[in-house]
Formats: sequence, C-alpha cells, structure tokens
Amino acid sequence: MLGFLPTYVLEEIAELGRRGWTVTLSMQGRNQLWESITGLDLPPGVEWGPEAGASWMHVPVLLLPFAAAAKLGGIFRRRPGRFLSLVFDAIAARSLRHFLCGAELAGRLSSAPPGRIHSHFAWDAASTALWASRLLGVPFSLTVHAADIFVPARPDHVRLLLESARPALTISRFNRSFIAERWGPGLAGDMTVTHLGIDVSRLPRWTPSGGRPVIYCTASGLAEKKGLPVLVEACEILASRRSDWKCVIAGADTDGSLLERYRSLISRRGLRGRVEMRGALRPEELLEETSHASMFVLPCMEAANGDRDGIPVALMEAMGMGMPVISSRVSGIPELVEQDRSGLLIRPGDSRALADFACLLLDDPERAARLGSEARRTVIEGYSVAKYVDGLEAAWAAASSPAEGGGAE
Repeated sequence: MLGFLPTYVLEEIAELGRRGWTVTLSMQGRNQLWESITGLDLPPGVEWGPEAGASWMHVPVLLLPFAAAAKLGGIFRRRPGRFLSLVFDAIAARSLRHFLCGAELAGRLSSAPPGRIHSHFAWDAASTALWASRLLGVPFSLTVHAADIFVPARPDHVRLLLESARPALTISRFNRSFIAERWGPGLAGDMTVTHLGIDVSRLPRWTPSGGRPVIYCTASGLAEKKGLPVLVEACEILASRRSDWKCVIAGADTDGSLLERYRSLISRRGLRGRVEMRGALRPEELLEETSHASMFVLPCMEAANGDRDGIPVALMEAMGMGMPVISSRVSGIPELVEQDRSGLLIRPGDSRALADFACLLLDDPERAARLGSEARRTVIEGYSVAKYVDGLEAAWAAASSPAEGGGAE
C-alpha cells in the first residue's frame, strides 16, 4: 500500500515474487513526477489491486455520513459491531477520513482478503492501510523512511501507525534513535532496522570515460536536503583551482521552478558550461550516465524545516557500480559510507571540504578506484535487495510468533 512508487519498492516486490509471495499493489493518489521517472511497470507475477479511495480526503465534512452510508453499506452489514467500534476509534484518533478510505479499500478486498497489508512511509496511504487491516482482521506492517518521520504533518498519526504496526520497521539506526527521542524509547525499542537494498545485478559497472572528468550528482526533486547550493559553491571553489572537469546534476521538481532557479544560480556564479542541470531522466538513462562519471557526489544536509535524507538510494546505486562517492555525515549515511574506506564524508554544508575531496579523487585515480571497489563490496554484502527482504521476512515471521521480540536488526 503506497502513495507513490519508487524504484526500490519495485525491486522489493520483485524479490518477494521470486520467493513465492503473491503481491498485490494498491496505490492512493498519484505522483506525476515519480511516474514520469520510474514508470508504473510491475514485475512479473505482481498485479494491481484496487485504488485506495483517496476521494474521501476531499469530501466536505457535512457530507461524510451520507457518502459513507451510500458507499460503505456492504462492509457495514458484514461486520456492523466492528465497523462502529472502529469508527469511534478513528474519531478519537482524528483519523475519520483515513478510516473511510480504509473501509472502502477493505470492502473491495473482502472477497479475497490478503494475509498481510504492508505500507511504506507514515503518510495518508499507511493510515488507510491501517484501518483496512483492522476491518479485515489481517496484520498491518509499516516501513518508515525519512520525511515521514522527520517532518510529519501529524505526529500523532505517526505515533498511532508505529504503535499499531506489527512489525514497525525503519531503514537506519539513526532513524530508530530519532524515533526514540521524538516518540519515546519504548516505541523505538520495538522497531526493526532493515537497511534498504538494491539489485546490484541491474547496475552497469563503473567505467569512467577517458575524456574530461565528470562529477555526477543525482538530486531527486531538487529538494533542499540534497545540498545543491553546497555543490554549486564547491564547484566555484574547484573552478579557481583547475579547469579539467565538468559537473552534471540530474533531477527536477514538479513544476520546474527549482530547476530554473538552480540554472540561474549556476549562471550567476559564472559556471555555465561547467555545471549542467540535466533535469529528470529515466532510470536506465540515469544509471548509464552516472556509470561513466569520475565520481558521484551528494552533499546532503538538514533542511530548514528539519527534513533530511535517510540513506539515499542514488548513493547506494553509485556505490554498487563501484564508483568513488562523496557525501555528508547526515542521518543514516555514515551507516553506509565509512570514511576513507568506502567513500568520503564531509560535514553538512562544508563546500570547501567537498571541493578538496573532489580534487583529491581527480588527482589520485588509484585511491578513487580503491574507494569505488570497497563501495561496491559494501553494497553487495550489506545493502542488496536479497538481504533487505531477508530482514523483512524475518520481521514478519517474528511479529507472527507467540514469542514476539522487538528491536532486532
């Protein structure tokens, strides 16, 4: 159950399918930017399920009872006592609209209920999944990532989701510590850390072109947390030291306003022709371009509103190709990148250190190759999709066991 469909979730679903799971995918709402980048092609054996009734989020309050009576009569008649009890629970949790979305979904699934409903991100789609699971009487589990816990619109809803999920999972030890500080150690103690994984076999190997060295950055949505102003400033510093390089930044925002703003910034800094904003690219095109660069950089930082990356998949992919990478000591990134072993890390916002490290890799190809080789080994051994799904399956099994334990990794 999702609100949008990133590539790494498609890989998770594909791996579950290879292991014999029957997976039905339900979406709530659409994200045109993500769809234009990733597409919506499902792996073999995976099918689309019913859409999860997002229209309830826009029905005027006074019309909710009449709409509910018209659309949800079937599921009410099947289990009226449970339905009414959960209505009162949803009102108490200030989650009535999510309940109605979940009730509509449950009605569509009631003829053949799933064995489990799993959701990613503690957003509206997960709240819908929670109420659907309660109406159907099936387990609900959840994986939380980054913005959904760092800048939640409704912290009380996040708490409800984490308390209700069996199991609740997150993608980094940093996240679990953050949850302990914000929502209490008892809640975080029951969480399982499962680092996201990627399918390394689909990645091209790092083969830097023999021409002008290229510094590559992938910044999904051009979000503030990607640290692009830091990268532009580092490029300005680097331009004062040497001329034999180019920087390429891939990524776009929905309406293109940020893309134009960064292009203007690059022009004002006198970097036109040296720093290129490529816009949104399809995954295969992006990976091919990245694989021929000299290095991959992603100077992540904490945004003004507290948002930050989790462990960026773009960084995993570059490392999985065998590329040398430079990133920041933010969130869970140091769990992936070990300083001067599998990559290089700067303090968030330190453009001079970023320029220094870029120079270092350009001047020392042997060091760059060593870092890239170790980066690939790190991803293969610790961040493969197979290992991630191993952890997911183990967490599901533990949550179903009478002797359930928490806090595993």
